[in-house]
Parts: sequence; C-alpha cells; structure tokens
Amino acid sequence: MLKKIIALVLCAAFIAIAAACAENGPGKDTKGTAEPASTDEGRLYPDLPEVNYEGYDFKFYSWDIEGWRVYEDIWVENSGTDAISKNVFNRNSRIEEKYGIIISYKADYYEDYARKILANMQVGDHIGDVLLSMGLSAGLLMRQGVYYNLYDVPYIDFSKPWWDQDCTESLSVGNYMPFGSSAITLIEKAGAYCMFYNLSLAEDLNIDENLYRTVINGDWTLDRMKTLGRIAVKDVNGDSEMKFEDDRFGIVGNDSAVTAFFSGSGMRIVDRDNEGNLYDSFMEGNNVEKIKNYLETILFDKNLFLNCSYRYEGDKGINYNYAPDIFMEDRALFLQTALSKGESLRGMDSMYAILPVPKYDATQAKYGCAPNTFDNFLTSVPIWASEEDVDRTGVILEALAAESYYTVIPAFYEQVLDEKIARDDESKQMIDIITNSHVWDAGEFYGLGAFGDHFRGCTGRSEKISGRRESSDIASFYAAFGGGLTSDLASLIEVAEKYADR
Repeated sequence: MLKKIIALVLCAAFIAIAAACAENGPGKDTKGTAEPASTDEGRLYPDLPEVNYEGYDFKFYSWDIEGWRVYEDIWVENSGTDAISKNVFNRNSRIEEKYGIIISYKADYYEDYARKILANMQVGDHIGDVLLSMGLSAGLLMRQGVYYNLYDVPYIDFSKPWWDQDCTESLSVGNYMPFGSSAITLIEKAGAYCMFYNLSLAEDLNIDENLYRTVINGDWTLDRMKTLGRIAVKDVNGDSEMKFEDDRFGIVGNDSAVTAFFSGSGMRIVDRDNEGNLYDSFMEGNNVEKIKNYLETILFDKNLFLNCSYRYEGDKGINYNYAPDIFMEDRALFLQTALSKGESLRGMDSMYAILPVPKYDATQAKYGCAPNTFDNFLTSVPIWASEEDVDRTGVILEALAAESYYTVIPAFYEQVLDEKIARDDESKQMIDIITNSHVWDAGEFYGLGAFGDHFRGCTGRSEKISGRRESSDIASFYAAFGGGLTSDLASLIEVAEKYADR
C-alpha cells in the first residue's frame, strides 16, 4: 500500500507540473567511445583523459525518505568509523584530487525531488550533474523527457564490470538508455531480494544440510525451501491454529514474496525478444503453471508461510512488515526480504545465513534476485546539461564507478557479513551470487500499467484497501490488468523513440 500511495503522489505531482514544462529538452549530439581499459595486476582501469576541471562543483541530486537509506554511498563529510564511510570518503577524495573537482550531494524528500526536476526543465537551474531517482519516479520522469541518453554520454562503458549489465540490457528501450546502475550506489544492491536462513534454529531441528553448497551446486529451489520450511512449522501453543503471536513458521515475508519468487523463478513481466525489442512476457511458456505453484503451495499455505503485510493495529495504524521480528525470535526458519534487512537483524542472538532467492527448479540456468522498485538510485544525466557538462559527467561517473568497484563494493560485503555470519569464502559467494543475479524487470521499473502492484495484490492481504481477495486465478488476473500493461508498454516505446536522438 505504501508503494501505491507514493506512486499516486508522484503521479499527481507530474500532472500538476508537466503542463508547465517543455515537452522536449535541448537537442544533443555528443557521442563518445572509450578504448578498452588498461590493467594493472588484475585490476581494470577505465580509459579516461588526463583532465583537470579546476575546482568544478560536481553535484549529485537525489530523493530521500527519512530513515529509508541504510548506507551513505554518495557523499560523507568525513571518513567515519565504518568500512563503507571510510571507502566512500577515500573514493571521493581520490577522484576530486585527480580531476580537480569538488563532489557535493543534495537530497530532497521524494515528493519534492520529482517536482523540482520537472520545474527545473523550464528555468534551467543547475541542480545536479547527476540525478539519482527512485524506481517509481524514474519511469514517470523518463516520460517527461528529463533524461539524457546515456548511450550518448562519452566515456561511459557499460561493458565494464562496474556497471550492472542486466540493468543496462533490461531498462534500455530501443536505442534509448535513460538510466543505469553502477558500483557507485549501494542502495539497489542492498535492496535486492534474498533469503535469510536461521542456522541456530536449523541446528535445533537437526537440519544438517549445508545450504551454501546447495546454492553453489545449483540445487537451491522452491521445492527444497518448502521441504525444509515444513520441518520448522509448529503450533507452539497447541490451539490447533497458527497465529503470528506464538507459533513457528517455515517462512516469513510479505507481499514482496510474490515478486521475489516470480523473478527468482526466471520470469519477467516484460522481457526482450531475439531482436532486442521489449514485449509483454507475463503469460508466456509455462509461467502460469509456475506462478500458481508457488502461490498455492507456499504463499497461500498459512502454516508454512506467514505473510506479514498489512496488519491493522488499531490506533497504531498499519504495520506493513513485522516479518523480521518473527525471524529474530527464532519463530521462522526462513525470512524473505531485502538484503538491507540484515542491518535490522544485528541484535539477533541466533546465527543466520544469507542465500539468494531460490530457483523454480534445478534445470533453471541461474538465480534471480530482483532489486525492489523503492531501494535504488537509478543514475542518470539531466537533459538540460550542456555538451561540456555531458563530457565531464561521463569522465567523472566512469572514474567513480571504477574506483567504487574495487573499494566501496568490498566494504559493502564486509558490512553485510557481520558477526552473525561466518566470514568465509562460501558466505561471500552468496553475496556475489545475489549481486550478480539482479533482475531489472522493465515492467516493474517503468511501472507499466501498475501491473506489478496489482500482481502483488493477489495475496489478498490488502483486501481492505484494494477489495481484491486471495486468488491464484492468473488467467482472470491477466484479463483484468494485462491490457493496461500492454498499452503502457506501447506508449513507453513510442516515448523512447521520441527521445533517443535528441
């Protein structure tokens, strides 16, 4: 529901402002290419010019919600005490010194962020060299022509490991790439869906399977999770009814599990065909069978899975997700959530492991861990930037991304693998698998027909708000909402064609 509220607020802001904004930004023709990066003892270096920008104030502008962000990944005032802050500070200092710039950062409340960007398209104030947008607002801003085509920004090389390849491939529309994801930002890495596994409870239940090895061998599947989860189910108070206050469950999570298991099972709302064109892929192949399977045998099994979305607590309002609390009390074997939730588990007495989202079955080629549409800084260049601005921004973004890949990302791993997790090669491999298995679904990140939100509503947990009851009738669901998806996708492609060659 919180996502729906934010989406409605953003839409209202766009409707109010868009009419006053120019439909197209100034034309640009600043194509650039880079030679293959040089290497030094195994490290890749970007091929960038030797330039000095003489004290230029290089500005990042982003959205914020108080208490939402877990890590300060763009700018810190000093090196601080934690590994991430130290490396962000050192990264910025190195790039500032090398290129003669000063890195600055400003964030506004998410409602004001989008509104100010749209207003800025008319007045042309320089509010940022780089815009960092939330997934929900990024797609709406793209339709207003806010973003420069990243394919036309000199020196950015999306083939390099410091750029998220799936983001580039999945969110580009034709020849237009409005935003990307690099090693500079951590929020989308932390926002990727995963599974937490209670090792202490597993030991108490005599589960001796090494799930790290199961994952590495490619055998970590929904069926395996179900089998282990059912071992943990217990009606603790003996009243013959599973209640969240007292009993023990196999898996806890919220409505995001609909999305996590969908993408984890190798499916996408929108995919790309052999010719590189985006298309509605929701109903293709055996998708309906797969969706019905995990809905009916996991998410709708009230003994196995406790859905912690939308609990009404009287005067306190709605508790949107109390799953971590259940997990910390050793009353669930698995917790399905975002990787960043590990920060809230630091007070937990029991040991736990972090695993990728399970595959549908062992024949599936790879794991899939989707970043959620809230926890991300989609990186873009504003359309109002001059040719000189764009050239400089390409240099600085590529330099920061390359430096982050070798300094900030390892610090992120160190932060995630806290004292509750064995810091061995296998645990680090799990984080590798999660961060290298991102699924950037264009249907979700462009908010096409609000289809993703409607899909998550199939659990019925938001019935008091949406009126929709629990249902695994996917054919009827698609009949109701598929038209909005396909029409919005067609509109997106048309808009991208319009902005690709400005």
